[in-house]
Amino acid sequence: MSSQATPKIAIVGLANQYPDADTPAKFWQNLLDKKDSRSQISASKLNASPSDYLGVQGESDRFYCDKGGYIQDFQFNPQGYRIEPDAFTGLDDSFLWATDTARNALTDAGIDLSNNVLQRTGIVMGTLSFPTAKSNELFVPLYHSAVEKALQIKLQQPNFNLQSFNQASQNNTAENANNNNNVAPKTVNLRNGAIAHNASKIVADALGLGGTQLSLDAACASSVYALKLACDYLHTGKADMMLAGAVSGADPFFINMGFSIFHAYPDHGISAPFDSNSKGLFAGEGAGVLVLKRLEDAERDGDHIYALVSGIGLSNDGKGQFVLSPNSKGQVQAFERAYRDAAAIDPNITPASIEVIECHATGTPLGDKVELTSMERFFEDKLQGSATPLIGSAKSNLGHLLTAAGMPGIMKMIFAMRQGVLPPSINISAPIASPNGLFGQATLPNDVLPWPDKVGNKARHAGVSVFGFGGCNAHLLIESYQAKAVTDKTLNNHSQNNNSLSNNALNNNAQTRNTTLVDAETPMHITGMAAHFGQCSSIDALAKKIIAKQAIFSPLPTQRWKGLDKHPELLAQYGITQVPQGAYIDQFDFDFLRFKVPPNEDDRLISQQLLLIKVADEAIADAKLTPGSKVAVLVAMETELELHQFRGRVNLHSQIAQSLNAQGIQLSTAEYDSLETIAMDSVLDAAKLNQYTSFIGNIMASRIASLWDFNGPAFTISAGEQSVNRCIDVAQNLFALGSLQEPLDAIIIAAVDLSGSIENMLFNTAKLNAKGLRSTDWLVGEGAGALVLQQTSAAHSQLDSYASIDSVNFTPLSQLPTQLPTQLPTELSADIIELNQSPECILTTQGQQFAQGLTDAATAVSSAPLLSKAHDILGHTFAASGMASLLHGLVQTGHIDKPSINASVFTSSDNQYSQVNLSVSAAQQHALHARLGNNLTQQLATGSKLSLIKQVSLGGRDIYQHIIDSPLDTLDSIINQCADIAPSAVSSTESKQPTIGDNSPLSVNNSENIAEPLMSENMPDKTIPKQPRVASMTNHTIPPAHLTAFQQNQWLAQQAHLAYLASRDAGLKVADSLLRSQLVGLSHQPPATQVASPAANTYAVNAAVQTAVKSEAINPARLIQPNHACVPAYTAPIPADKPCIWNYADLVEYAEGDIAKVFGPDYAIIDSYSRRVRLPTTDYLLVSRVTKLDATMNQYKPCSMTTEYDIPVDAPYLVDDQIPWAVAVESGQCDLMLISYLGIDFENKGERVYRLLDCTLTFLADLPRGGDTLRYDIKINNFASNGDTLLFFFSYECFVGDKMILKMDGGCAGFFTDQELADGKGVIQTEDEIKHRQQVINNPNKPTFTPLLHCSQTAFDYGQIHHLLTGDIGSCFGGDHVAHQLQTGIQKSLCFASEKFLMIERVSQLQTQGGAWGLGLLEGHKHIAPDHWYFPCHFQGDQVMAGSLMAEGCGQLLQFFMIHIGMHTLVENGRFQPLENASQKVRCRGQVLPQTAELTYRMEVTEIGIHPRPYAKANIDILLNGKVVVDFQNLGVMIKEDAECTRYPLISLDASPAVDSNASSKVIANKAPLMAQIPDLNAPTNKGVIPLKHVEAPIVSADSKYANRVPDTVPFTPYHMFEFATGDIEKCFGPDFSIYRGLIPPRTPCGDLQLTTRVVEINGKRGELKKPSSCIAEYEVPADAWYFAKNSHQAVMPYSVLMEISLQPNGFISGYMGTTLGFPGQELFFRNLDGGGKLLRHVDLRGKTIVNDSKLLSTVIAGSNIIQSFTFELSVDNEPFYTGSAVFGYFKGDALKNQLGIDNGKITQPWHVDNNVAADISVNLLDKQSRVFNPPTSQPHYCLAGGQLNFIDKAEIVEAGGKYGKGYLAASRTIDPSDWFFQFHFHQDPVMPGSLGVEAVIELMQTYAISTDLGKGFTNPKFGQILSDIKWKYRGQINPLNKQMSLDVHISAVKDEDGKRIIIGDANLSKDGLRIYEVKDIAICIEEA
Repeated sequence: MSSQATPKIAIVGLANQYPDADTPAKFWQNLLDKKDSRSQISASKLNASPSDYLGVQGESDRFYCDKGGYIQDFQFNPQGYRIEPDAFTGLDDSFLWATDTARNALTDAGIDLSNNVLQRTGIVMGTLSFPTAKSNELFVPLYHSAVEKALQIKLQQPNFNLQSFNQASQNNTAENANNNNNVAPKTVNLRNGAIAHNASKIVADALGLGGTQLSLDAACASSVYALKLACDYLHTGKADMMLAGAVSGADPFFINMGFSIFHAYPDHGISAPFDSNSKGLFAGEGAGVLVLKRLEDAERDGDHIYALVSGIGLSNDGKGQFVLSPNSKGQVQAFERAYRDAAAIDPNITPASIEVIECHATGTPLGDKVELTSMERFFEDKLQGSATPLIGSAKSNLGHLLTAAGMPGIMKMIFAMRQGVLPPSINISAPIASPNGLFGQATLPNDVLPWPDKVGNKARHAGVSVFGFGGCNAHLLIESYQAKAVTDKTLNNHSQNNNSLSNNALNNNAQTRNTTLVDAETPMHITGMAAHFGQCSSIDALAKKIIAKQAIFSPLPTQRWKGLDKHPELLAQYGITQVPQGAYIDQFDFDFLRFKVPPNEDDRLISQQLLLIKVADEAIADAKLTPGSKVAVLVAMETELELHQFRGRVNLHSQIAQSLNAQGIQLSTAEYDSLETIAMDSVLDAAKLNQYTSFIGNIMASRIASLWDFNGPAFTISAGEQSVNRCIDVAQNLFALGSLQEPLDAIIIAAVDLSGSIENMLFNTAKLNAKGLRSTDWLVGEGAGALVLQQTSAAHSQLDSYASIDSVNFTPLSQLPTQLPTQLPTELSADIIELNQSPECILTTQGQQFAQGLTDAATAVSSAPLLSKAHDILGHTFAASGMASLLHGLVQTGHIDKPSINASVFTSSDNQYSQVNLSVSAAQQHALHARLGNNLTQQLATGSKLSLIKQVSLGGRDIYQHIIDSPLDTLDSIINQCADIAPSAVSSTESKQPTIGDNSPLSVNNSENIAEPLMSENMPDKTIPKQPRVASMTNHTIPPAHLTAFQQNQWLAQQAHLAYLASRDAGLKVADSLLRSQLVGLSHQPPATQVASPAANTYAVNAAVQTAVKSEAINPARLIQPNHACVPAYTAPIPADKPCIWNYADLVEYAEGDIAKVFGPDYAIIDSYSRRVRLPTTDYLLVSRVTKLDATMNQYKPCSMTTEYDIPVDAPYLVDDQIPWAVAVESGQCDLMLISYLGIDFENKGERVYRLLDCTLTFLADLPRGGDTLRYDIKINNFASNGDTLLFFFSYECFVGDKMILKMDGGCAGFFTDQELADGKGVIQTEDEIKHRQQVINNPNKPTFTPLLHCSQTAFDYGQIHHLLTGDIGSCFGGDHVAHQLQTGIQKSLCFASEKFLMIERVSQLQTQGGAWGLGLLEGHKHIAPDHWYFPCHFQGDQVMAGSLMAEGCGQLLQFFMIHIGMHTLVENGRFQPLENASQKVRCRGQVLPQTAELTYRMEVTEIGIHPRPYAKANIDILLNGKVVVDFQNLGVMIKEDAECTRYPLISLDASPAVDSNASSKVIANKAPLMAQIPDLNAPTNKGVIPLKHVEAPIVSADSKYANRVPDTVPFTPYHMFEFATGDIEKCFGPDFSIYRGLIPPRTPCGDLQLTTRVVEINGKRGELKKPSSCIAEYEVPADAWYFAKNSHQAVMPYSVLMEISLQPNGFISGYMGTTLGFPGQELFFRNLDGGGKLLRHVDLRGKTIVNDSKLLSTVIAGSNIIQSFTFELSVDNEPFYTGSAVFGYFKGDALKNQLGIDNGKITQPWHVDNNVAADISVNLLDKQSRVFNPPTSQPHYCLAGGQLNFIDKAEIVEAGGKYGKGYLAASRTIDPSDWFFQFHFHQDPVMPGSLGVEAVIELMQTYAISTDLGKGFTNPKFGQILSDIKWKYRGQINPLNKQMSLDVHISAVKDEDGKRIIIGDANLSKDGLRIYEVKDIAICIEEA
């Protein structure tokens, strides 16, 4: 830029529309009068009754403040604009305020709308990208139409009508109370849909502005940002006059709800800036506009000059706290830049010259405090003895006008300087002050004062500060201007300038200018880029598609439209007659830890922001930008229209109530609440803090700035399709003017538009339909892209870049020369021409002429350029389309072989076009080629040291289906009450038939929705019926000729489905015929390209199909029969050789050979018997080895065995690599071997055989896969005799690694003679079962389930069922299933195993509404024969069909039924899994011997549901020869997404357990009773955790020290402790605690973590919390406790256990003292906050009794939060060995959910990630074979602990890293609800103990010690504890819903003392990136064992 100073900018006109002030004069007078213009919100303003939504702070879906600054009685005059008056009809008030204010500002500047200067005038308008009152009217009815339809079905009442969206406010206003039927239809204007863009576009069109037009969102700083950008356009000469404005006009409902979620409102109704009584802000609305010129132009034109802009500073907070929290650093930076900017023009402007500062000051305590602190930090040393500036804020008068907030402040300062008086801030009674008192009461006037002129100032100087969410900061400096000879017309609003003077001056602009303009045409180099469009998740993937000219269009993803695509009749009402293909994004991976974004599913950022963050981050990484740089972030975007779902949800609260009332229905509160809940949740879950924060558009830009600590300006720009090019335009200006402050290092331009949503499709379809453009020639696309731009400078003389942007320019289409083809070629010296056109331009004559002109111009030049369109590959991406076109054009340069390539990208939209010119040098081509071949996306995803990657899915739950499927306890009652609703004469959603306005192509009249006009406008016949049209999109009667044979088959199948939709009976016949003739072997054909969208063809007629079918020969399907007698042989691999008692060879010998060769010669006699207990032979032998045995021959008492089974990867039973249900059950078959080892066959003597009688199976997790190893802990619990029959009772638990996946309880088996078995009567129902079944049959209100796919067939043969072996669902079921499969593809995991394991061969009947429960009745059949494979293998000498195989048939039949009713349509790639935690009961009362017969499975479905996943339950009887031989009750199957299914090697690798061959029983000494640990499988899970069943402590002798069982008496024994832990707290502490009946009381840990045996002394009186109290507790340490056994040295008690022993009595004395009894009805949860412990001496604690003197020192109660301080002293043998203190608190559940951690909500990264340091050592702790778990033989203790003491999955070590430079350790663990500690800590309140977090830190330090061999030099090292003082701090909790725990240690010392090597460090622990624990001076040691 030129070294000459840029001119000052003059403000030559202004206008406003503020609360209670529609002119500047009135606003000024209100300030002088100290008028409070804030008011209560009205029903008309809210578009709802405020009383319906007024709640209390923290209440979901309510706001708690109804006061704000609202504009009342606004009247708009549409006459005299440059667009037709009726174009304003139906526009939102916010657009009208902006337009009216802008026109008044021009009038004030003396400019009328015919002035030529307007051709060189632009507008920058700050606006919120939030929904508006009128935009809601476009979209909310769409959601509600689905809600209404669902409620009609749910309530079984087709006459139920949901009142229209607008009726809520109408019904609550007096003027409409009696004449609702006469309300005129409202007008819906489609321009309301482009919310952000049209804030400036409508103004520009209305005023005829020919220059720049853009909207920006910098949150509450938008007004000054707009002013800065407008000034830049003047400085660069791109405009001669600019309008800088801001409008705040978002839906007040949306604002009030959001600020209530933020808790930004005062809960006591007081809001005043800088007042200590103020607790929040009052939001407001309004608009302000300034007219700007360069000073010399304004003086030349004789303009009335209000004031001058002296300087503007913009900044972003960068890496601060939470995005909504202000940061002093960023604010000070804005001050510094503003004064640096001003000094470059006028050195006399300094901080000392400022006389008044108009502050941001919203009235929030934190915001006001930070602002005063920032001002003091900046001004304190810069005032040079001058007076401190006075301060104030107009928000005290108006409220906070959000995006327009700065405009009142600017105007206040302008008028105050001109008038020489300063109005006060009002309502301030107790002013606050800055920390050192520089700013405070003395600087805050409370009355009108003279302007505080400073000596030496030649003009008056003021500052205006605005600070926005996301850290957008701005500080504006303005100064007064004294006209030489102009009468002061400051407040008259009618300056009369001479238009001819202005026009003449315009023509002589260049000749008369004295100040040099800044040249912005300097090349900007692209140094980084990234993209994600459609299914191309990286720019290299996108480039491949572009180069191959391969479009990326796909059918609509399942969830994308929230199920609305399944209701064509609803979509047709909105003009959507087909579901288009497009470049949709279904889902994408996002690393929540890397991007420091909360991962919570129920409080997640919207997808728009997440996708943009990911893409922008990749571009920044690609450019190798440095964190902390001065980088600007510009985001091209449009309002995310899915935000309208928020109002769609919340508004139902009143709408449903009013609808019911209007129809005479009065529900109870409980009934209404339940109905309201499912309806509201169907649209959207209740918004929470993080999600609502992401609704704010500029937060996207700010999150990028925060992630990289960038401090340049960050904001969004909206200009429709021109958005990206406007960003480039602004970037030019920012670079050019940056040197006035400090040069920008880079500018990021990012763009995003998820334009495939139903809202976007509705809106864009409506715009085309309203213009009469019904073509489908455009395709939707969606995605995001980002570029990093840099300029060469002294600091960056050489830049590695991919291309250069040389220029950008904009031209109205109306200004194109008539001879377009002859004009363009001279300007198109380009090798590539890229064309980006909006859909309107594609289809309008003018747009088509423009495209043709470019085409002609392209062919007119000698080197014919390449003309390309990104639209053809990516679809149209609207606000991101400019980015798509730029990237598309750059990729196309690969087709050009030239050393330097030029490209021009043209964008035409909104009656204008723009041209971006790029160049690519040879070096850039090389770099570009390398970049496009480099998958940086994948590198970044896998290169992160710690990550938390989750899939983000676009769209959401099915609105309709959610309502249908959600249970309602009161449904029957509601249905009965709604039974008499009569049909209404006119549907409430239709009201009056609208008429169509002819003068405005963009406005449509409609009462409720935009449905009918979109179908009928501009059509000659206006009588289109309201019924949905089932009309043909094409009239093909035979498949298109260009299709392949297979594609023709697909086409015909699709037509069959469409025919069925139009005529069900005919369609079914056609589908059946086509299925048999055309689709045999569909699954065996190669995939073909999708020809047409199946969803689109839903609307086709059946005539085409019927004609096609006539020409097709119908051939019978090939008959397929099973052959189980000739099953291919399978030889299982020999399992790995591991230490064991009996290996696989032994087991085969046991199954097929001699028992004596396995068990020894003592068993030899058994081999002489004809039969004995055996395992199955190798064909069904599912055990690899026996590793433990605790049993003694001939001793029939409890015993156990542990076995393992290595699942072969090629086993024939695998179902797409996963074992089936039967194998998981059968692999626990060694109960046979265990009972055999006891010697049962010594008694049987071959005369009796084993048969299973009963068992209960509970699956706890997903089924494992080939390659996994199963471990079974099998126990025989007791024995019984029934005559000569011996029964034994057994159980087992199945593990993969450390994770239990299956358990069998209540197992009962016996030994029977052949005669006893032959006499079996089969399963006989009990009286209770018969009675229950009869009650079910007689239930008149049975639940129902409507199949998701229709299949009329009720019988299926083997040929059809056989298709399910390959997952070919369509070929099995036909009809709907075919069409669905064609649309979505085969779900390969939804299949059965091999033919060998197919246990259902025929289905003879299937009734979807049959059975006792009315949910389904099936009969399936299996043919059996003596030569079938499953008889000889089970067992040798005693052939009988395995019950597990019969069970497999049950599971297959239920799976078959679930597919039949279409439950697989609810997943994209499903897999069957057992239903978790659903206990399945099995009774066997007959045997299936080798014979030729048929097994019949008779199944009744008992339950069907879809949440959280599709599932079904059933009861099955298995019949043989008419007798029920087996029955299964409560069999449960679910369908999970395959991607969600557990792959166990990723979470746990099995370590072979130690072999224990000691078969003798172990005698348990008489000790204190330990808690039973029996999961309560009948209790509901808590956050996925199965609670323990409460078991009372056993009764002991009366003289035992454990005998006392009297409540509330000393000593408290295990009886009391167990009750305190899991039982009735009254039995522990007495009747005072009856308030907890039905509630969760305070608890002590249970199970393995219950570490207090007795409390023997209490000192203190209950309720006297002001006095100290204490207790003496004892813990009797078991010598063989689990924590000794699992530790690396069995004499060392883990530190975490020591902590628990210390702290648990703190909780006991707190509970005993009745701390929470003062809060009846509330559940308060006990949490440790701080603590410390000092180890005084070393003690071997095994078998000792620890005495704990625990003291409660103090109690502080604040609201419902209670904080208590404790001490503890642990002694053994009367000598203390461990002392310390602790702080605990009681908190509500909500408080625990919203904890912000130690860093106040900031997401942190590990040190080595922040510092980009690679780890020196990485350790996989899931690999139990690794060195850290396997010590050298001579050093057995030099390893980590095992089992329950393993808390980390992986560790990384930087040997010289960390804050001390002595070592840095980082680790992580995946959290799972099945983690053992959740069940024990606490009952009903699962949370990880903080002590175990400390143990995880110790484990990490030990990992470090082993990995770096710090034990080197020791002969036999072990880990120990030193006599140290460790301190901990907890500010959060890890619960089962968290996903990842991470921790790190900064090593502070490694030293040798007293023969020990001591490692000391400071540690942190985080959950999901939020730091919650801090441990100081934690120490471990290595010492000789």
